[in-house]
Amino acid sequence: MLVNAESGVVLHRAYTDKAGEFSFTVDRGSYNVGTFKPEYANAWHKGIIVDADVSIQIEMEPKAFSDDGESASDDCE
Repeated sequence: MLVNAESGVVLHRAYTDKAGEFSFTVDRGSYNVGTFKPEYANAWHKGIIVDADVSIQIEMEPKAFSDDGESASDDCE
């Protein structure tokens, strides 16, 4: 999920391909990316500044190995 970091508006949602890759086309700005998968802890990557092509790597952790064993809130705030 792609969220505008300033307004909190959800801009895009995407599923990964078989290789686990996805992409968004966005204007310059600041964004938050949320990742969600059953049996994995939700993760937010906040404050991603886009001023040219940007590539980030996201690693998800199984819930059983996360700090609290439960999924993190999917609330970006």
